[in-house]
Amino acid sequence: MQSNADLALDSKSDCGPDLVLFDDDLHLFWRHLDDGSIKWARLVDKENWEWVGGSTGQTTSHRPAVVEYNGALMVAWKDADSSDLHWGMLDAEYNLSKTTFVKAKSKSGPTLAAFDGGVILAHIGKTGGIAGNSLYNMTFDGSSWSADTKVSGHSTKEAPAMAMMGGVLRMVHRGEWPGVAGNTIYFSSYEETSGEYAWSTSEDTDQKSQDGLALVGEESGVISNSLVMAHNGSVSKDIFAGSYSEEEGWTENRYESWSTDARPALCISDDAIYIAWKEANGNTLKVELWTLARATPGCT
Repeated sequence: MQSNADLALDSKSDCGPDLVLFDDDLHLFWRHLDDGSIKWARLVDKENWEWVGGSTGQTTSHRPAVVEYNGALMVAWKDADSSDLHWGMLDAEYNLSKTTFVKAKSKSGPTLAAFDGGVILAHIGKTGGIAGNSLYNMTFDGSSWSADTKVSGHSTKEAPAMAMMGGVLRMVHRGEWPGVAGNTIYFSSYEETSGEYAWSTSEDTDQKSQDGLALVGEESGVISNSLVMAHNGSVSKDIFAGSYSEEEGWTENRYESWSTDARPALCISDDAIYIAWKEANGNTLKVELWTLARATPGCT
């Protein structure tokens, strides 16, 4: 598989990328290093990166988020020049629409995940300091978005990561404080009670990270009834892996030889896990196969 560095200057970014499977091909989305525009490319037949396109006028200060929904790709991003959040759909020609959320604001990029036939978006607040680190979320049912709601008892310095496991939406996020004091990674589930959904109380995973996280889950296949998480360390920029199952809970991190100073991305395709990341102390984006020995619960 060719590195995304083969896309030359257009594949460079000062933020971590997002990675999604669509039409049987991996698609990579990132913030352009020079002008902040949203760019995307497709990995054809798991071999060669094919330039797909970029936004015209849609710019962001952070990593864009992407998810497949109803046979198309949905993208959400924070405005480059304000706290506004936007979302849009890519059409068949890969043109990206843009709609601005009226009330949802953030100082960082959002996260998207498929959920219950729709989409859920999570983000942190817009104000500076700890006061702006409260978590918010809203859902899309195919026609409209719900109100942007503050998630009681959940705060984080970086946008969370979400994935399905065992028919339940799961979330991981780091603490709300900057520096080592906030590096603990927390875990919770989106639980239904009397027809209403709410995030459960955060549990300490005994793992730590200085930046954002990536999370994937699967009901069957390569990580059957498990979650896999990727992140850098509490102090080190090396990439670590963690995994979760109902039987074993969270396993210890497993060292990975790559390094990043931003949020990585994970995606499952053809019974394999792929990881994308921005190189630490640089602007090059990388995409690699994450082998089973690195990701499957129980491996050392």
